Amino acid sequence: MSGTKFYSYKEIPQKDGKVIFGWIISENLSSDQDLIVSYSSKSKKVSEEDAAWSREEGVSASSVADYEKYLFALTGLSSEDFLEKWSENPGSLEENRRSLNPNYREGEGSLLLGVAALLNNKKEKFSKFGRIYKRVNGNVFFSKYKKK
Repeated sequence: MSGTKFYSYKEIPQKDGKVIFGWIISENLSSDQDLIVSYSSKSKKVSEEDAAWSREEGVSASSVADYEKYLFALTGLSSEDFLEKWSENPGSLEENRRSLNPNYREGEGSLLLGVAALLNNKKEKFSKFGRIYKRVNGNVFFSKYKKK
């Protein structure tokens, strides 16, 4: 698929019992599942740094199932439980993320709330850090972005 990057969630167990987790480039995704697709925002409110990175990234897609695994690994909560715990208290969520993540970026909690809302069909799309995130049907996505 020209210009589209696919990502999959990956866990790597370590000898000390810890697990390193994150995203890896994937060859493809199944069209028989919902996807979270992200692409560059054209908003003038986006910083030049975020806009440049987002344009370079292009369109990317990952499965809803992989996003759910990632959110659980990061927070210890399912997306539904995450929304229940934090949606009414985003300020405390930002404080929590700041204390847990040495590489914290202001707004990280709001990004996670947006992802959790997409995973639970509470939002159709949201924008953060120069990206628009949207939940889409895999078959619809692949019919629009056929390989060239």
